Amino acid sequence: AAAVAAATPRKDSVPAQIVLSGGVGSLIILVTNPLDCLRVRWQVMPRADRQTAGSIWDYARGVVAREGMATGLWRPGLVANMLAVFNCTGIRIGVYPTVR
Repeated sequence: AAAVAAATPRKDSVPAQIVLSGGVGSLIILVTNPLDCLRVRWQVMPRADRQTAGSIWDYARGVVAREGMATGLWRPGLVANMLAVFNCTGIRIGVYPTVR
């Protein structure tokens, strides 16, 4: 009986699955937001400025030198991205086992 109980996957409630899935998605955004912020800043930069900025990595070093890592690349858009991904990922992955 113990072997069967160990082999049976644990089933969390749907709200718990939504919160856990959303939390994992939010952690991913916490790690990758600087790259997303850098991408957006690079895309909206005027073409003339882009040519003088050098590579995207040179531009990133310049942003960090001028504004700092936290305020220049990490904080912008972080809360909005985390909330969006929490809701989207939480609902999509959290509800999937129940409705599949």
